Amino acid sequence: MNIYLCEQEENNDWDTYDSFVCVANNEDEARNTLPSVYEEWGEECYCWCSSPDKVTVTLVGAASRDQKAGVICASFNAG
Repeated sequence: MNIYLCEQEENNDWDTYDSFVCVANNEDEARNTLPSVYEEWGEECYCWCSSPDKVTVTLVGAASRDQKAGVICASFNAG
């Protein structure tokens, strides 16, 4: 498993996530991860971007063997 930085620029107002760090098996899995369990993909998504193709993914490094997949840390711009 790897550690990825996921970023978006579609929604950059108050009460939005601009990025998060996650552990995933590959880039595609990271791209399809959402920053919160309360988010969903679609036009009604105001806190993150509307689709996985709008996510920029950067490989940060390798995760430890015992690390579970999921979000490690997220950047939320509260308003």
